[in-house]
Amino acid sequence: MNYNEDDRRTVIIPNEEDTKKYRVMVNGELVIEPIDIKHGDRILIGSHHYFLFVDPLVDYDEEVDYEMAVKEANKE
Repeated sequence: MNYNEDDRRTVIIPNEEDTKKYRVMVNGELVIEPIDIKHGDRILIGSHHYFLFVDPLVDYDEEVDYEMAVKEANKE
């Protein structure tokens, strides 16, 4: 199987009502417009729900721990 990552996209679209009240962050940055996410991106929804985006077709040994994700989200 040939895999070309340009053939597929995963996009997070922020809540249009209020991006600060309904906060979503990717890699520590507030999402204010649609953003493509890649394997290994860290996603924070609200203030407590952390996710690591894993693309099943990419086989990287990506390791991100919880402490790093919290520091990234609170850098401001």
